[in-house]
Amino acid sequence: MEYEKRAPLPVVEPVVHEGTRYEEAQFQKSEGLDQNSGYLAAFNVATGQRKWVLKVYEVRYDNDEEGDVQDVFFKKLELGADAETLYVTNEEERRFAVDLVRRTVTELRP
Repeated sequence: MEYEKRAPLPVVEPVVHEGTRYEEAQFQKSEGLDQNSGYLAAFNVATGQRKWVLKVYEVRYDNDEEGDVQDVFFKKLELGADAETLYVTNEEERRFAVDLVRRTVTELRP
């Protein structure tokens, strides 16, 4: 049986704003999360301590396919002009607005 290989993960620079670093929490199933991608994590820059994790989008897995080729990772992170919104673009080109104050997510339609 031949398995499909996943493309290399996108290189996405974290966003740092007012002492907090925002980045994708990757491969966190072993930490109790339900998927390996699609989660945003916030860290205290000074201490390195994780402050919170938020699911940005759901990854739907097909049990008949290799799991790692189905993971959908962040492709781009961008802080909005209001400095309260973080925009996430994933490998499927879906875009999301994360309200960093309320910790809510809205999918943006093209």
